[in-house]
Amino acid sequence: MEMILSKDEQLNLWDFSVKLSKSDMVPTIFKGKPDNVFATILYGKELGLNPIISLNAISVIQGQVTLKTQTMNGVVLANHPGAIIDIKQDEAKKEVIVSARRNKDDSAPYVSTWNMEKAKQMGLAGKDNYIRQPLTMLRARALSEALRVKFADTLLGFLATEEMEDLPPLRNDPLIDLQQAAREDAERMRLEQSKPEDNEVGPLYLIKNGSHRGTRLYQMALVEIEAYLNKLNTRTTKKKDWEIELQQVLTNYLSRIDEFREMLLELHNEEG
Repeated sequence: MEMILSKDEQLNLWDFSVKLSKSDMVPTIFKGKPDNVFATILYGKELGLNPIISLNAISVIQGQVTLKTQTMNGVVLANHPGAIIDIKQDEAKKEVIVSARRNKDDSAPYVSTWNMEKAKQMGLAGKDNYIRQPLTMLRARALSEALRVKFADTLLGFLATEEMEDLPPLRNDPLIDLQQAAREDAERMRLEQSKPEDNEVGPLYLIKNGSHRGTRLYQMALVEIEAYLNKLNTRTTKKKDWEIELQQVLTNYLSRIDEFREMLLELHNEEG
């Protein structure tokens, strides 16, 4: 079996990795971890990436080595100069269509379409990134899907970082469970230290239970609030006390939305 590196090259790369792991210029996840630097550089070498680019382009998400979508695109274009990657996006429809061809003679392009309807079906539409920057997330998903299908020989089975970040945490992992428990404890403490505006029926109202726990109303699109309220309204099983209260809050909020529009605009501008 052919060695990736000779022994001398391995020693040189290890020395290089140790030095890089001490630098303030590498991502924090590599600080003091020369073995991770070493492995990441080797992954990058297989894809034709130089060491520094590898450390910024390759991520480990839930134990899976992944490539950022833009890195995938760069690797494909570097290895296939004639590749044609066509990206069309419709801001009004919140839809992105990516067509990928290996070259101009490729008569069977792979077309990937991602929109908010598809994101909802995948259980992603309520995620923070899809609310704040929907086109960016939809473009990443459409592009990575098209590239992985059409250029599998180049991307070697790597998943996109954005894809793995969208997946729920793996179960039965003690470390993840401990981290999740710590996050939940911190969130519980934060919610217990409510401010007066957290309980007012308005854009700053803080949802304290359910799937949108920890979200303020101004951070949700109106269509999401309406869908959530409709879900509560059509519940046939007995509602919990907090669900009844939230049902009343959302109803009141939507009935007064014209009062809140200027405040919503100011809040979104502050965040933007």
